[in-house]
Amino acid sequence: MSALRSNTRLAGGIWDKLGNRYESLWTVEALMKVLGDEVLELVVEPHGKEGQGVEFYTVAADGTREYFSAKRQKPGNAWSLADLSRAGETGRSILGDLLQ
Repeated sequence: MSALRSNTRLAGGIWDKLGNRYESLWTVEALMKVLGDEVLELVVEPHGKEGQGVEFYTVAADGTREYFSAKRQKPGNAWSLADLSRAGETGRSILGDLLQ
């Protein structure tokens, strides 16, 4: 029996590869929604402030944009409620994005 082992404190390595694979599959799923006419548009890694912390967004038929982010990084990897509620440079917070 084999187990997946890695030091979570090390940057890159297996966790980077698994994260990239997950992000790729997630993006393909969003593309399938475009092909299936569930959404009109898929914008991958948008530029400017709108794209900060965003992997991609989709645009629905009514013009509504839904933003997706696969990861958030923070030194120390510990998040408090205050961290999650604090607005960043874009005026958005992690909790605010989740609760909209």
